[in-house]
Amino acid sequence: MGKLIAKTAAVTLSVCLAAAIIIFTLIALFSPGTMSDFAAELGAYRASAYFQQTAYNRNKTLDNLDRLVQLSVLAEKDGFVVKYAEILIEDEKFDEYAEQKDASHSVDVLGGYADFVYGNYAVSLYRTKKYDEAFEAAKQTAKTTYRKNNSMQYYIYALADKKDYPRMEEAALYLENLYWYLDRS
Repeated sequence: MGKLIAKTAAVTLSVCLAAAIIIFTLIALFSPGTMSDFAAELGAYRASAYFQQTAYNRNKTLDNLDRLVQLSVLAEKDGFVVKYAEILIEDEKFDEYAEQKDASHSVDVLGGYADFVYGNYAVSLYRTKKYDEAFEAAKQTAKTTYRKNNSMQYYIYALADKKDYPRMEEAALYLENLYWYLDRS
């Protein structure tokens, strides 16, 4: 009698486990965006970024690309950030998309959307040892204005984190020149 109960429980557990795996696989195959959201809710940002990459590859929209860049930043996947932020920045509708994103946020706590993208792009370039490209990316939203939390600040924080004093001096000189330019305008 005890063996029969144990066998029945093992079979039931196996069937439930197999059904869960099949359902998980089907959702991952047919709705990677849903799986990306689910993984992000669990804090599994790396897995979420991979699912979002699949969603973006299927449906190449700016919203999917934006979500992929954001998840890649959270997952600290610098290779993904460099690759997909570059695609996002080079899109002809990026400026318009950034303005729409800025307009949809009532509080400007983190700077603008373009600051976020360029700043994280610059940080990821820096972390992947593409130093000159990182500095150029950091300057993109700090050319004619200097608002809070701009792309240059993201870059400077990355430099400070690594104690990269020579590049910090270069950034400080750029900011000094920008201040002089803004003061004269």
